[in-house]
Amino acid sequence: MKRPAEKLFGLREAAAKGLMILTAFAIVAVIALLYQTRFPPGRLDPREYEGRVVDKSATYRETDRGSKVKRRILVEGKDGRRFEILPVPEVYERAEIGMMIKSGEGGTKFYWPGTEEHPSVEGLKR
Repeated sequence: MKRPAEKLFGLREAAAKGLMILTAFAIVAVIALLYQTRFPPGRLDPREYEGRVVDKSATYRETDRGSKVKRRILVEGKDGRRFEILPVPEVYERAEIGMMIKSGEGGTKFYWPGTEEHPSVEGLKR
């Protein structure tokens, strides 16, 4: 009597198990590839950060469902590492290249290097 794997694939049991393992690895590889394209290194949006605004950009897209904008701010941390954040519109509008930005539990703060943190921009949510 043939086993279910032999009935489905016309293969011996060992070959069927090998095919299942190969399929599982392929699925894991596809998931890992999708994760890497969605969250590439250096593009994480940390919840707490501090650094200097190096660049800011906005990408506009038109779709059949309407217009969309993706705002990005490139920040250089105190350790020299650069990373991108995806801010809310209010934070994006207030950020200027060269400004210092600090984000934490209390919200987002901006200030120019060499000055005190400006209290009027405290409390902006990410």
